[in-house]
Amino acid sequence: MMKNAFPGNGMENFGTVRAGEKLDGSVPASLSDILSGLVSQFGIGRKREEDELETFWREFAGELAEYSSVDTVRRGRLEITVSDAIFMQELMFRKAELIQKLNEHFSDQNFEDIRFRVGNIRERYGE
Repeated sequence: MMKNAFPGNGMENFGTVRAGEKLDGSVPASLSDILSGLVSQFGIGRKREEDELETFWREFAGELAEYSSVDTVRRGRLEITVSDAIFMQELMFRKAELIQKLNEHFSDQNFEDIRFRVGNIRERYGE
């Protein structure tokens, strides 16, 4: 234990400080909690999941991946933008197979649906 070594600095109300305590009496966060907070704050985990989903999509869609891009996952629904209605129709035929493979590959998530829409596909990083 350590007494406040600097009286008159506005910290007199804190009294005795124990090892491992902050001056306000709370216990400091563990390194794990701090790193977890940073990952959440900066979206690092989400970016990794997006990259993994994009890689999976390229493998599954094959040549059609060139004409489509993964947008988001919301409430168990994967949203894919497709450049052309013809490609969208082809992917619609494979929808049930895709949902099954998604759930097998990403066992921690439950994909219930896939929504395809025609639009401008986003640029992929590194291409």
